[in-house]
Amino acid sequence: MVRLGARQLNETSATQQDIKILIIVLHPKYRSSAYYHDIALLKLTRRAKFSEQVRPACLWQLPELQIPTVVAAGWGRTEFLGAKSNALRQVDLDVVPQMTCKQIYRKERRLPRGIIEGQFCAGYLPGGRDTCQGDSGGPIHALLPEYNCVAFVVGITSFGKFCAAPNAPGVYTRLYSYLDWIEKIAFKQH
Repeated sequence: MVRLGARQLNETSATQQDIKILIIVLHPKYRSSAYYHDIALLKLTRRAKFSEQVRPACLWQLPELQIPTVVAAGWGRTEFLGAKSNALRQVDLDVVPQMTCKQIYRKERRLPRGIIEGQFCAGYLPGGRDTCQGDSGGPIHALLPEYNCVAFVVGITSFGKFCAAPNAPGVYTRLYSYLDWIEKIAFKQH
């Protein structure tokens, strides 16, 4: 089941929609033993009703993230191994240069090929701001003033070393790398 339009997990609101999942489509190259291709699509049993709280997402269409910051949202823990949040939270994160990201994760055993183009890092290198356990699968978006601050989804929370530790940014699935796959599934003729 997915819940749309909610801001509090432990409260029911008039704006929320609970919709059953019909099909989960994992990326064909995803393997649970490695951190690559960490993306899936959900087909719901019915269409969501759009409102002020429930809107379609714009997908990032450029190969590079030429933006300094992104925003992560989720219901995850508020500190490493801490309690989960009942409130939907968001955090501003700095986009980390790809070479820095590759250097930080060069010895990660579940990344035998290192960080690939389908991934990027974001965080706050001094520490103190990050996604955490329970945020995985959540969106990473950019707000662009030149587009009236419309949110563009640039990535999906994948994994990290610790939560908000110095020099340990999170790793995110780069949405652009999977646009062809997403469109093939989403626009499939039945």
